Amino acid sequence: MSAAPELVTRTQDRRNIIDAVRAVWPPPARLTLGPRRAPSDEGTTYVPISVSGKVRWLVPQAAPRAAAQVVGAAYDGSDVKARVLRRLAATGLRLGIVQLLSGERLRVSTPDGTAIEDHLAGVLGRHVVLIVRLGFNRGNRKPVLQVLTSDGETLAYAKVSCSPSTDLMVRNEAAALIALGSRSFRRLRSPSVRWAGGWGEHELLVQSPLRPLDAPRVVGPPLAAMRELGEAWGVEEEPLQDSPWWQRLRATALPLDASGRLGPVLDAVERAWGSRRLLLGAGHGDWTSWNSICHPDATLVWDWERFERGVPLGSDAGHWVLQEALRGNRLHGWRSAAAAGAGALTDMLPRLGAPADAARPVMAAHLSALAVRYAAETGSSAGARLSVLLDEVLNAIEDLADTG
Repeated sequence: MSAAPELVTRTQDRRNIIDAVRAVWPPPARLTLGPRRAPSDEGTTYVPISVSGKVRWLVPQAAPRAAAQVVGAAYDGSDVKARVLRRLAATGLRLGIVQLLSGERLRVSTPDGTAIEDHLAGVLGRHVVLIVRLGFNRGNRKPVLQVLTSDGETLAYAKVSCSPSTDLMVRNEAAALIALGSRSFRRLRSPSVRWAGGWGEHELLVQSPLRPLDAPRVVGPPLAAMRELGEAWGVEEEPLQDSPWWQRLRATALPLDASGRLGPVLDAVERAWGSRRLLLGAGHGDWTSWNSICHPDATLVWDWERFERGVPLGSDAGHWVLQEALRGNRLHGWRSAAAAGAGALTDMLPRLGAPADAARPVMAAHLSALAVRYAAETGSSAGARLSVLLDEVLNAIEDLADTG
C-alpha cells in the first residue's frame, strides 16, 4: 500500500502536516496527529495517505468510498510508479486495508458550528465531507479541499491560503474567476466562484467543479482556447522593455536577487529583445496538461492564481510545451526544453495571432517570469531545491539570449 505509517512518525513530517492544515482548521480548533487508537466520538478523524514517499492527502476515516474515488482518480502529471501506487492506495482504502495499516491519525476537534465543514455546508446547502490535498512543500503550497457528499459526488473545490504570499494568490484567483465570468467564451470554460473571503487569518476560495464533457478528449496545447483568452480584453503592442508587465517583473525581481545572477540575466533579455514590439494580452500563467481537460470544441481550465493581463501573447502555449518537454525527458533539463519549446512555439504563434519570429523573445520573457517566481520561493523550506532550479532556468534564458 502507498500509505506509509512510518512517514508521519518523524517530527518534521508531523510539523509539516500540522502547518499545512492549520489554516484549514484555525483556532479554536484542536489538531492532534498521533498513533491510531480506538475510534473517538470527538471531532473528525483523517488518515494520512502517501505517494512516492510524501504524505499527499488527508482522507476522512468515516468516508472510505469517497476517499478511494478521489485518490484513485487524481492526476497531476506524476510518473507511472506514482500512479500505480495511488491506485493501490485507492483499492486499499475501499477495502479498509489502508485504514488498518496506517499507524497515524489526524483528529480535528472544533466547537459546534465553527468548522470549515459547517461553513462549506452552509455555502453549498448540503452535508459535506472533505479530502485535503497537501501539495508539495514549497513556498506557494496551500491546502486544496475537494468537497464531496459522503457517497463521493464532488460539490466544489476550495483553496485555503496559509501565508502572506498565498493570501495574494488566492485573492488573485478569486478576482480572475470573477473577471472570466464577466466574459463570454466559446471554447474556454473556467470554474465559477461559490464563495470567497477571509477564513481565520487567511483566505478561502470556494469554486464550482469543472465536469468533463461527454465528448472525446484531445491531446496538445488548446491553441484556440488560448487565443480566445489572450484576446478577451483586447490586444496591445509595445516594446517588451516598455510594457507594464515587464516593468512589474523587473521591480519584483530587484529585492529577490540574492545570487546576483537574476538581474544580469534580465538585462541580457532586454539587450536581446527589449526594443522588440510584442503583442500583449491576457494569460493564465500556468496552463498545463494537468490543470486542463481538452475537448474538440471546449477546454476546461482551472488553477487561475497566476492569471495576468498584458503578458506576451503565446506565453501560455510556451509554458505548456516547456512543461511537456521537461516531463517527457527531464534528463535534458531546462536548456534543451527551452530550445525545443521555442522551436515549437514558432509553429504555434501564427495560430495565436502573433508572428512566428516572436517565439524566442516570448519564451525568454516567460522563462524570466518563472525565474522571478522561483527566486521568490527560495526562502521557503524547499529553498535549496528551488535555488538549483532557478540556476537551471537562468542558464536556459542565457542560452536563448546568446542565440537570439
